[in-house]
Amino acid sequence: MSMGNNPYIRIQTLSESQQNLVSDVIGAFEKKITAEIDPNSDICTTKFSEDFQNRLVLYHAMNAEALSKKTFEYALRGACRFDGRRADLDANPTHPGTDIEIDGVGFSLKTEAARSISRTTLTISKLMETRWIRECQNGADYLEGVRKHIITHLLKYQRILVLRAFAINEQLYEYHLVEIPVDILRLSAGLLASDFKSRTKNGSSSADVVMDGKKAFSLSLDGSVEKVTIRSLDLRLCTLHGKWTVSATAV
Repeated sequence: MSMGNNPYIRIQTLSESQQNLVSDVIGAFEKKITAEIDPNSDICTTKFSEDFQNRLVLYHAMNAEALSKKTFEYALRGACRFDGRRADLDANPTHPGTDIEIDGVGFSLKTEAARSISRTTLTISKLMETRWIRECQNGADYLEGVRKHIITHLLKYQRILVLRAFAINEQLYEYHLVEIPVDILRLSAGLLASDFKSRTKNGSSSADVVMDGKKAFSLSLDGSVEKVTIRSLDLRLCTLHGKWTVSATAV
């Protein structure tokens, strides 16, 4: 290693404030970190998990709140590339559908970090934005919209990953990387017009989607903010790829 590439020499050339930031990062990496990885996961390989975990630690060395969706996107891309995969984010951030392609497979990425986050069910606050909801007048209209717009949207990618953040306390976060089978959400195509609740004043409605005689999730069509929400999705229908607990040292 040349003198110019020696990290110890290079740190000494930094300003005092820069050295303090580097010290904060080193201190964050020295904190105890726990990880639980599904050995059958095709996403959380050993290298992916190590890099993704380090990115969580690095983020929380500077931030005392859960990762945003955009930060998650970059962290996932970086960890995939460290694992030797081809990973590219969609160049158009407003394009509905695929957020990232990993080895040619389209993924939609979501985050969930509400204070009331559940350990048994999952919520996608915005599956997609849409304007057609307010035009619906009855169950038949809602059903037509679901099949025409939502099911079409779900055909734009092959997999869905959700990074769920649990604030254990002010200094500790637990992250779960969960995959929702797209086919579960596509069960919405089997709804009947009679499954939709009466239209509200702002044009909203909802319907429960059933699988094997049990409720799988609720499909909420919100006319007030023109978006589709997935509520109370049974986590037993999903795959937990990995779980990491990190300290928010920025507190």
